[in-house]
Amino acid sequence: MKRILIVVIALLSTNVFAGNPDRIGENGAYQLLINGWPRSTGFWDMYTARITGVESMRLNPAGLAHVKKMDVVLAQTLWFQGSQTQVTQAGFAGKLGEDNVVGVELMSLSPGDFFRTTEANPDPGNGLGTFKPRYLNLGVTFARTFSNRIYGGATIRLISESVENIRAMGFALDAGLQYILGKKENLRFGVSIRNLGTPMKYSGDGFTFRGVRGDNEFLGTQSAVAQKFELPAQLTIGASYDFWLGPEYQCAGAYNLHRITLTGQFTSNTFGKDNFGGGFEYGFKEMFMVRAGYRYEPGLLVPEQRTSAYTGISAGMSVEVPFKENGPTMGIDYSYRTSDPFGGTHSIGLRFGLGDGEDPCGDEDEGKDAMDSENKKKGKKIKLSKSEVELIETIAASISFETGSSDLTEESKATLDQLADFMKDKEKAFLSISAYTDNVGNEDDNLQLSRERAFTVKTYLKDKGIDSDRMKAKGFGEADPIADNDTEEGKAQNRRVELSVE
Repeated sequence: MKRILIVVIALLSTNVFAGNPDRIGENGAYQLLINGWPRSTGFWDMYTARITGVESMRLNPAGLAHVKKMDVVLAQTLWFQGSQTQVTQAGFAGKLGEDNVVGVELMSLSPGDFFRTTEANPDPGNGLGTFKPRYLNLGVTFARTFSNRIYGGATIRLISESVENIRAMGFALDAGLQYILGKKENLRFGVSIRNLGTPMKYSGDGFTFRGVRGDNEFLGTQSAVAQKFELPAQLTIGASYDFWLGPEYQCAGAYNLHRITLTGQFTSNTFGKDNFGGGFEYGFKEMFMVRAGYRYEPGLLVPEQRTSAYTGISAGMSVEVPFKENGPTMGIDYSYRTSDPFGGTHSIGLRFGLGDGEDPCGDEDEGKDAMDSENKKKGKKIKLSKSEVELIETIAASISFETGSSDLTEESKATLDQLADFMKDKEKAFLSISAYTDNVGNEDDNLQLSRERAFTVKTYLKDKGIDSDRMKAKGFGEADPIADNDTEEGKAQNRRVELSVE
């Protein structure tokens, strides 16, 4: 599947990678190029490499694979303030098995009401009323995690346009890949190809009229023939890099308290000018984020040569907080893009998310409850021999970390390999991982460090093939010391990981 997706993108891009400014305005379905999701528009869409979740269905469907459990996002855009044009978007995505995610996105564009006029009544105040064009897109996306580095996805999109009693319908295909490198997933690359489809054509009663046919001066019903129009295909190539700063903070997708992200992207348009640019984002605990972007195309800085009302600058912010530790989250996003004329474009969104129960910033009892329930149904209990109990105790005593860090030592990794083999042999066993610290430093920091260390052990075992539902990781900080914290020997004993197999 991965190789097929890569080949498809490569082949399709050979026909798209050629910007053609001489063809500006020759395409139809322009709403396919309009993005109203506020997080990505804060970067001016220069987010192909790092975009995740529901918003990725508009820019790079590969990013949907990062959904942890379920995401719901709603957004409203005032497109070119003063033009009365509004864009409404809604999206939903959910896990389908361990590695697959399916999402649905709906977009509606309304340019407002237009006065109905005729050749005989050209005055807008003629009393003939108004009409409203309607533009709808419905996209269905499938994304897959091929490995911990490679993600891919594809979107099939239904396009519907209607004005009075004429309409056009068609389909478009998007496909994309993301590739991630680095211990903290710092370096990311993304490529996507969008809006590939067959030409569309308007039809309907609006093309019929009463007129004279031929030289016979016979009055009859005639029909005009509409021309086909093509879709605005795009190819985007992007990269991003994350700088993680400050104390470690493995929670809500963060590695440290502070994140600074730089992004860059090139976009080739079949019907228009190529553009390129980049963006900057600062994140605090992945709960508060501010961002800015700039997109440049030839002629942008010269008003007489500019072919877009946008002037290239964008900015935005996000706040996303959990209802409780390791629980559902709610976020609000906002972005603004400058334009001349009009008053710019404003986008605001509301998002809801469910985690996967694996975040170290909270407790993880769901997996254990599920395993206990399953074992109870089967009437089975895990019993360990004396030698097996001693092995688990020896492994636990051998787990250690780098000073003040949640990074495992190399010796600990070798020991945990033994634990992974043990868990594979005991297919019905459930593992509880409890981490503790001494009392040196701030109590809250120690609690967080213990959570990160417990989660690191679980993550290591998961990477070795142990199902996450068979493990629970929890940090207790300075609680329950087993030795005197007034001595170095006692502190060393209190910096421990306890393992329990049930």
